[in-house]
Amino acid sequence: MPIVMDLVHTPGMNVRLLSHEKGIPNMRKKYGPVYFELPIPKGTYKGIDYDVPVVCVSNLLICNPKLDEKAAYAIVRVIMEKKSDLVIIHKEAEKLSPQSAVVGSPIPYHPGAVKYYQEKGLKVTAG
Repeated sequence: MPIVMDLVHTPGMNVRLLSHEKGIPNMRKKYGPVYFELPIPKGTYKGIDYDVPVVCVSNLLICNPKLDEKAAYAIVRVIMEKKSDLVIIHKEAEKLSPQSAVVGSPIPYHPGAVKYYQEKGLKVTAG
């Protein structure tokens, strides 16, 4: 995050990231799988030489459930298989994968998306 980068590069400033791992099970118990653990890898921020487990939520691509199954399938396939084109626009797209896409959705997946993920050997559960 740019604001954290600014903070860690402020002269004389020491920054420490705090783990969320103890709170994540309670959040999942109360709110469901929408929350999950993901580490901020060591070295992401200057002076942080350890992985920091934090609570995460997924970004969701949402469509009308009436969208044609073939169209939904094609959209998911293009996003997943043309990821390198997305990375040019936004570096975070490097982290996009079918495996990460089936984690943490609070709503049901479109049948077209389910078909794509199942073809990749993934179990899809949500909502």
